[in-house]
Amino acid sequence: MTKMGGYCDNPIGAKIRKEAARGSPEEKTAGETRKALYALCERFVVDNDIHCPETIWQMDHVIGNAYEFIEEICNTIGYASMKEETEYDEEN
Repeated sequence: MTKMGGYCDNPIGAKIRKEAARGSPEEKTAGETRKALYALCERFVVDNDIHCPETIWQMDHVIGNAYEFIEEICNTIGYASMKEETEYDEEN
């Protein structure tokens, strides 16, 4: 019962796709990013019928859909830098 992937007719999903089409996270203002994140979270809650905290823990489809949800969050706010600073890098 995967709902997250089949959101083509969902108005919230359409809004997210429209926001994502505007450009990379660096091109969006902080307000636009907040609105996109809120819409993304709202869509996830609605699409997965999350009505209480127990739904998250008891319904396997929620966790199964979380992987795509996390990817969409990263697509919205950006990914971490690949280079990690280490103590060695700081000393040199």
